[in-house]
Order: sequence, then C-alpha cells, then structure tokens
Amino acid sequence: MNDAFHVDMEKLMSLHRFGDVLDDAIKSVGSETVELVPDRGARDSIGRHWYGSRCHMRNKETDEKFYLHIGLIYLPETRTGLMVELDKRSNPASFPIVWENLGEGSRYEISRDEDDYLKLFMPQDAFDALCGKKRGEQVKAISDYIKECAEAIAAAACQAGFSLKLCDLAEDYKLACAFEEAVVSIKSERYTIEPDRKCPDNFGQYAAGYRCFVKTRDGQQDLYPYFGAIYSYKKTPYGIFAEIDKLNHPGCYDRAYAGIKEDPAYELSKKDPPFIKMFMPAADVERLNSLDHRGQVAKLAEFLDTCITNLLEAARV
Repeated sequence: MNDAFHVDMEKLMSLHRFGDVLDDAIKSVGSETVELVPDRGARDSIGRHWYGSRCHMRNKETDEKFYLHIGLIYLPETRTGLMVELDKRSNPASFPIVWENLGEGSRYEISRDEDDYLKLFMPQDAFDALCGKKRGEQVKAISDYIKECAEAIAAAACQAGFSLKLCDLAEDYKLACAFEEAVVSIKSERYTIEPDRKCPDNFGQYAAGYRCFVKTRDGQQDLYPYFGAIYSYKKTPYGIFAEIDKLNHPGCYDRAYAGIKEDPAYELSKKDPPFIKMFMPAADVERLNSLDHRGQVAKLAEFLDTCITNLLEAARV
C-alpha cells in the first residue's frame, strides 16, 4: 500500500463546500412523515475518514425517534461514498427491525457489510453526476436522496408486530407487584415513602410502576418520584428506573438537575430536560432474574433507596 499523500487545497476547500451543501440539503427536506434536525453539538459528525452531520430524526406519525449519520465516508477498506447510516449503538431498539425490513429504493443502495451499521448509499454514478453542478441542483438532489432514505428507515421500523405469549403477561404482573412491595419495604432514617396507589399515571401504554410520596423526616423536603419500568420501543433508554419531573417539583427540580451525581447503582439520563431519570444497569437487571422473590424485592428497594437519597441530597437547599 502506498501511504504517500498529495496535498490539494482546492479539493479540501471543495469538501468544505460539500458540507455547506449537505447542511442546506438536510434543512430543506420536506416530508409529511419524518422530520430531521441536525445535531450541531455531536462530536462524531466529522472525523478522519468521514465528513457529514449527525441528525435526530422523528417519525411524525408514530413519534419514534432515530439518530442518523449523514455524509461522506472514505475509508479505503470499506465502501466509500455519500451515505445515510443507522448504527446499532445509537438505535438499539429500531436497528434490528430496520435491518430486517428495509427494502431497496430508487435513490439508494443498501450496504449490510458491517453488522453494527446499516448504510444507504447514493449510487456512485448519481454522486459523480452531481460534481460540478450548480449548488442549487446539488442541494435538491441530495435533499431528495436523504428524504427517500429517511422515509424508508421510518417505514421499515413500523413493520414489526408484537410477539407475546400470555404467560409472559403473568411475569409483568408479578414485576408490578414487586415494585409496590419494594416501595413499602423501605425503612429509612432520613425519609418516609409510600406508593400513591390512586395515581392515574402509575400504569400507562409503555410504563408500569408507582408514583410515590416521599417526605424527609425533618419536614424540609418532599418528592413525588415515579418508580417502575419504561418499555417504549420508540425511545431510549428503557428499563427499570426512578425519575422526578419538573412539573411536580417546580421548587427543587433545577437544583436537583444541576446537583444529581453519578452513582454505580444507576445510569443517569438527562436526555429529556423536564425529567431526571436513573436506570438500573443492565447487568443488575439480569441479576434480578437469578434471585428469589425476596431477593428481587430487596434489590429493587436498594436501587430505589439510592436514587431517592441522591435526589434528596441534590435538591436540598
């Protein structure tokens, strides 16, 4: 392999022009089914062998969300070109469904050469034909290409149906009961806690658990957290979690948001600023399955106690 390089500043400046054209193309995508928002703060939009933009995508009809990478890839060991990429790490719920159901399109070619990346390439002859065209023509062609790719990904993600056995629902019922048992089993010197069994938010379309009344024993602080499981296929993260929201904590939410600390007992998520969410690590969830009922309840209570203790500390005046 010849590793000698050749410097051509005109070509590098043309790469910069491509970046501006791509930005305009993404912003000009007009679709009835999807919306695209570039992630300006993403650190992996441009790298040593790729040049483009990370983008948040939302299916307007289902509200399912995706995280795409759109741009040029030019690593010699892989296929090179203009691509729209869906990666497994950023899209754990939708990736396998799109991988299985995505069909061919008129403006893209599918590459499944790498197990963790699904790439939709603009055909090489179509990209080559754009070179030297006026900026407006390039923006229009790339925008149409991105639109078809984005709509195809969103449509493929909708193809999955449910797969349930009635015996599985008995496990869900037992989990919901265990959440309540864990709440009432907590005995803390710092606070009291009891489930709000009448709250209509306890069980929803993709969540099961309980709102809880939490009061410090000195009477200085109240919390109204939710504890349970969230299992939406349309958003991440998901799992066993505890959270507080700004609506029910107007006086202390900002302090808690700024002051909540990381802890090995949970994975902190601030993806949705109106919420502070703490998820049980996946390894701990797996460990739950190996315990007997008493051990499971104790593990859930230990997790919730850590979350509440740290929230109270962060929210303290």
